[in-house]
Formats: sequence, structure tokens, C-alpha cells
Amino acid sequence: METEYKMTFSSADEMYGFANSKIFEQYCLDVNSAKTEVLENFYLDTPNGDVTSRHASVRVRKHTNVNGEIHYTFTVKISAKIENGLHQRYEWNVESEDDSFKKKDFLFSATGSDDPDELLSQVLDGIEDSDLRETCSTCFKRTTYTFGFGDSIMEVCFDDGILKAGSKEDSICEMEIELISGDVVDLNELAEYIVNNTSAVFFNKSKYSRCLSLLNDINE
Repeated sequence: METEYKMTFSSADEMYGFANSKIFEQYCLDVNSAKTEVLENFYLDTPNGDVTSRHASVRVRKHTNVNGEIHYTFTVKISAKIENGLHQRYEWNVESEDDSFKKKDFLFSATGSDDPDELLSQVLDGIEDSDLRETCSTCFKRTTYTFGFGDSIMEVCFDDGILKAGSKEDSICEMEIELISGDVVDLNELAEYIVNNTSAVFFNKSKYSRCLSLLNDINE
């Protein structure tokens, strides 16, 4: 299960300013080892919204690193819990060299991961490759650092870009803190510490849910 906090800032300058704070200096394991890439996410669903109706998402992610090298990740997520900025989701990922999501190949490669296979099968049940089409997208620069706090290791990501749904667009200015190993108690404490000592605000909406809100605005 993916466990992470989302926070938002009023501006990109404020978000990136966190990298100059004492908190960042104290808990970032190596300030010179940041990973920067451009992420383009394309969300797929059926015309009837079958995936979304199952509280899930299907995503094709294009990674472009600083050298211009490209690869893809296919992801299926099911929302489990969102509260005070804490997002917990079942998640299955498959790496790929091309951008074509194929249900059969995905199920074969994703089976046996940490999250229950039967939940993944339920999300994609009755859906064929030909049923899926792009509904919305996001494009943003992600800068990732590794943090150590308590007995835990976490990834801290700065996301700066846009999300698109039909003719609508909105900005992305978020920081994510994901638990990689250790105790969720450490994650909670670090997140609270950051919010209490910076201008960051806990954020309950995922990028995909924000895209869906834009789509609803278009359809109303």
C-alpha cells in the first residue's frame, strides 16, 4: 500500500524555498543527490467511467530524465483512505519501454506484488484494452530527495506543473512525502513538523481527483 502525505504551497517559490530551510538540511540524507525528471501522466477509463466508479485509476506515466531518456510506468491505484493530507492507496506498478497499456500483460506482471491480486482483478474485470481511452492528463517537473526521520526512510518530492481535462487546466504546486520503509508514526511526525514550521498546508485531493473535478465542470 502506498502511504504518503500531500501538501500544497501558495507558490512554487515558497515550495522550493523549503529546500533552504533548517528542517530540510537536518533530515535530507544528501542534498546533492536530488533526482529530477519530467512526468507526463495519462489517465485511462472507459466511456462509462467504469474504472472511476470502482474508486480506482489507470495511469500511463512517461518519465523523461535530465538526459532526455524516456521510459514508462503503468499504474493501477485504488483509494483506501484520505485524511488530513494522508493518502493511503493500493497500488500496482509495471515498468515498460513503450506507452501501450495492455490489461493481460499488466495483470501478469503485477500479480504477486504486496497488494491483493483480487482487488486488482476486480478493478479491471470486464474491461478490454479497446474500451480504455485517455480522459485527462498531467505534466510536471518532479524533484525527489531522500529523507531520514526517526527509524524511517522517506521520499520527499516537489511537483510543479499543470493538469489538463478537456479545455480546462489548473496548476500543480505540491510536495509529497512517501514512506519508503519504517513506521508510519515517523511519517506522521515529520509531516506535522513541516506543516507547523513552514507555509505548507495539508492537501486531500489527488492530481487525478482534481482532473475529475475539471471534467465535471466541463460537463455541467
